[in-house]
Amino acid sequence: MTLFAAATPASTAPTNTIQAALYLAQSPTLGLSTLSGFASSSAPFQPTLGSTPPTSWTIAINYIGGGLNAPAGIAADSAGRLVAEPRQ
Repeated sequence: MTLFAAATPASTAPTNTIQAALYLAQSPTLGLSTLSGFASSSAPFQPTLGSTPPTSWTIAINYIGGGLNAPAGIAADSAGRLVAEPRQ
């Protein structure tokens, strides 16, 4: 099975990699076993997820600390620092 077939949410298959990535982001439980089977266990793709596929393509990120009370927008930079725009 190909990436495009695994990333098909309904009857319309993606026609390019960006569209496949968008479909996977919109449906994080789509194609789990197929896509996890694409992973190589040889270097540099280690460690692997193991033989059991994940339950979804999501990850939780928890930030703690002050300054995040009622922000209008939150963004994270490449170092993981949060920037919050205050409400105006």
